[in-house]
Amino acid sequence: MEHNEEQKSLERFTEKYIKEIQGEVPSFNFTNSVMDTIIQQEAESAKVFEYTPLISRKVWMVLLALFIGFLVFLISISTSIFSKINFSLSFPEFELFNVFESVSIPKNIMYLITILTFLVLGQLYFFKKRFENI
Repeated sequence: MEHNEEQKSLERFTEKYIKEIQGEVPSFNFTNSVMDTIIQQEAESAKVFEYTPLISRKVWMVLLALFIGFLVFLISISTSIFSKINFSLSFPEFELFNVFESVSIPKNIMYLITILTFLVLGQLYFFKKRFENI
């Protein structure tokens, strides 16, 4: 019983309070100002997702310079070392294409490889388009 009376008094209070509150009318330009705020927030959030490379251009240039320097160093050492050693750079003669003459691939496997190749290329194309739009 006590709970019902408490509930009724609470209902009377809320009804009285709601009657006293006057309805608010939004300003004339309310919708436009809300939409402008949303557009501004979207523009600010788009800046967050700007592409920044993991390795910067300067670091790539330094790595390239180090690699070229290392190659020049190896070539300078190798010419001094190999000038003392007599050797020939001629490759041994063997028939590489004769190895593949005995290999035969069934048509089903060739069709499967062709279809899988097109599917992989298609996926790469769609992934590329998908990540360009992000």
